[in-house]
Parts: sequence; structure tokens; C-alpha cells
Amino acid sequence: MSPAQVNNAYFAIVEHALRLAVEYVAVDLGQERTRVKEVIRTRGNTKIIGQRIFEPSAPETWESEECFSLYFEAEKLGCQLVRFLRVATTREDNAAVLKFTNKVHALSGDHPPVIAYNIGSLGRTSQVFNSILTSVTHPAIERTTDNGRDPQITSRDAVQALFQSYVLDPLQFFILGGNVAYSLSPAMHNAAFRHCGMSHTYTIPESPSLAIMDRLGRDSHFGGSSVVQPWRVQLSHKLAAKSRHVEAIGAINTIVPLRARADGSMFPLQEQASRRNQAGPVLGWYGENTDWVGIMTCINRNLSPRNAISPSKTTGLVIGAGGMARAAIYAMLRLGCRKIFIYNRTLSRAESVALHFNSWAASQVESTEVVHVLKSLKDEWPDDACPPCMIASCVPADWEADEPPANFEMPMQWLGSPTGGVVLEFAYKPLDTPLLRQMRRIRSETGRPWVLVDGLDNVVEQAIPQFELMTGRKAPRRLMFSEALRNYEGDDGRFDEKTIQARLDHVR
Repeated sequence: MSPAQVNNAYFAIVEHALRLAVEYVAVDLGQERTRVKEVIRTRGNTKIIGQRIFEPSAPETWESEECFSLYFEAEKLGCQLVRFLRVATTREDNAAVLKFTNKVHALSGDHPPVIAYNIGSLGRTSQVFNSILTSVTHPAIERTTDNGRDPQITSRDAVQALFQSYVLDPLQFFILGGNVAYSLSPAMHNAAFRHCGMSHTYTIPESPSLAIMDRLGRDSHFGGSSVVQPWRVQLSHKLAAKSRHVEAIGAINTIVPLRARADGSMFPLQEQASRRNQAGPVLGWYGENTDWVGIMTCINRNLSPRNAISPSKTTGLVIGAGGMARAAIYAMLRLGCRKIFIYNRTLSRAESVALHFNSWAASQVESTEVVHVLKSLKDEWPDDACPPCMIASCVPADWEADEPPANFEMPMQWLGSPTGGVVLEFAYKPLDTPLLRQMRRIRSETGRPWVLVDGLDNVVEQAIPQFELMTGRKAPRRLMFSEALRNYEGDDGRFDEKTIQARLDHVR
């Protein structure tokens, strides 16, 4: 191909990427300026990274004014980010690039973020310390030759190096609740920490209590905590800040620390996120709820197209009135359902939850009444509502404190959906609950396509966004499912390998 043909092919690929509406496109700043400007003009929501790779023989060095001028030129063109890479020839090049990035960061006013590091085996140190979009390789990729440009480190290598160089600190994570001895969270989170190269630990406190949480949660090496019953609602009132999801739900399942500057003032929330994985004085807690994310994922994955959610027709049913029930209602609302029924043994608690969400919905989703209370298991299903195709059971199937197990089964008159639906059972000790046994029997007798989801699916699905919130790292989804399955011990012992693999086959 001629140089002109190569140039045309290059921009054809760039334009194709823009049509795909990808998040980032790197454009070579050595290309013709008019064509680069046209790419930036037509980028839509895609962010353009102005990029230049310097060969060892290039006149531009990290110390030269030419390199700094090229950064300003990329800014003037309208690039959202600027990336400079240089093939390292000595280890001293890593110190030089640090001086260059510090010079850019010292500029007054707003400027595009800079990505700058050395490539090749001698540049690995600068790759570790670059904080934005460092190219990494994967352990499964084997290369027989080294061209000096391919990524040399994995994501795990980079994170591990940051811990070993004391840029990041080993933190302590916990789970707080009334009955957490059999929790699968430590197994999932600790495996994910190891996978990502982190030196954190996740444990169950010896005597979980609110007093213990106050002590642990103020330690400078406190990283965060999962929160389960009975303190999901109670702890939501002890937060210095909370997400909009917690405001809507009125319950939490995750707290992370809010750290202080040296002068004792609190870092802004946006800056707190960049300080995850670093120890420091704790001034307060930030609350989040990832239960609703897990619930929404389970519904989306298992609800058939025949039961596609319609605001005017789709009906949901939630059993229980605790923190998990609140998250289930919120998940259904977020999916577009505008008619949800709630039943609880203690009527006043169900009425309180309904009042909470109806007040919230009046200002948020332009509906005056989205949650309705069913007063008795003997009640007929309301004539003005379709039978539910989304059912969430949020009651314990084992003894909880002094409360006996609910042993809940659905009234037959509430199971009139001709197209079946999805039933979520959040109890997982035992895994085979009275409700699931009942629904399997009904499915067999009626032939209606009810999809049954047991408690293990949701316990992992909520842990995945929780891990990402606590650490800022992408959660190893399949690994966390595998750890939950391998560490779960039911009445019949642990799962065999065939069962584990069968369940993992459905993980995407």
C-alpha cells in the first residue's frame, strides 16, 4: 500500500470506531492535522486521546521543551486526554517521565489529563506509577518475541507493585450483622483481593455489634464493611454521607470510610474515591446499597421476554419488610415496574415501607402510589392488578436471633400469572427453602414457566459491585461465584465438582 492508502485506511478505522460510539479512541498526533481536527469535531461522546510514541532516536525527550509544546498542541486541537509513550533505553528514563508529569500537573487552570510512561522492559516502573489507562497484558498471553512495545506487566503486577512500594496500604474489611458466622463474603472478597494483587483482608469480627463497628470503623486501616440484618436500616442513620440509592431505599449494605487531610478536614467525596486502598484518619462513613444491583441483575437475567416489564401491566410482589425487601422494591421500580405489592407478618412494618416508597415515588417517578400492602395471606389477589410475574422472598428460612424461621409458602390465589415469571429466594441457609420446594411442585403440576433463583445467586451478585465500590477495581466475577460455591456448606455438605461446574456454566 502507498503512504496515502495507509493514511486513508488509518482514518477509516478511526471513523469506524466513532460510529461504534466507543468510550475512547487514541489518535496519532503525527497524522495530518486537518484530519485529526475532523476526527475531534465528529467525535460525539467519544473521548479522543491524542497520542505520540517516541522512538529512542526521536529528538523529543521527557526533559525537552518540544515534548511540553506537543502537549499544549494536543490541548489546542481539542483532545480530551494526551498520551505520550517513549521506548526506554535506561532506568533513568523513569525518573525523567515523572518530572514531566509533575510539570504538567503543576500547570494552573484546567488541562487535559496526561498519560505518560516508558514502554519496554526498562519502562515497567513508570508503567506501574502511571495512574490513567496504562496498557497491560494478560497472564494467558504468551509472546515468543519482544518487540519492545508490547505491554510488559499485568494488572495484578501493577497493583502488587503499588502495595509493595507502600503507595497503597493493606486495609481491613469486615462484615457486620446478627448472624454472619456462615457468611460467604470473606471467601469471596479475600479470593478477589488475591486475584487483583491486593494485600487487604476481609474477616468476621469475633463479636459483631454496633459498638465493635464503632471501634473498628474508626481505625486508620479500616477499608469498609458489609452490613446485613438487623442493622441495614439502623446504620443508615449514622452516616456522614450516603448515595442517592440509600436515600431512596432507606437501608444500606455497605459502608466505606471517609478520610481526613492532615489538618483534620475531610477530603471531598470525589477525592475520597481516589484514596481507596490508602490508610488514613477516618472522620465518618459513606453508605451505599448494592443489594438492589444484585436483585436487578437476577431479575434481568431470568425474566423471560413474555414477561417483559410494562409500567402499566407488570406487577411485583415482595415478601418481608426489612432492608432486603426495601432493596427489592427499589430494584423493581428501577426496572420500570409501577405496581408492587408487599406482605409482611407484622402489618405495621409493611405499611411503613409502603409509605416510605410512595412518598419517594411521588417526587421521583411521578406516581402517587407504587407500593400496596397485602394484609393477610388469605386475601384474594386484587382484581385491578395483574398477577405478579416478579416475586422476591426476603424473609429468613433459618432462626434469626429469637425469631423463628418464616417457612414461607405462597398463597395459591397469588400465583395466577399465566406466563409464570421469576421467583427470587434470598435465604440461602438452607438453600432449598419451603418456598422453592413449593414452586417446583407448582411448576410441575401447572406447566407454567416459573424461573426459580436461589439465595446464592444474589449473595454473589451484590458482592460484585460491593467489591468494586470498596476497592475501585473490577471484580473477578467468575472467581467470586466459584469461591461462593466451593465454600457453601448446606445440610448435605458441600457441592460436588459437577454441581459447581454446572452452576458456573451460567456465569457470564
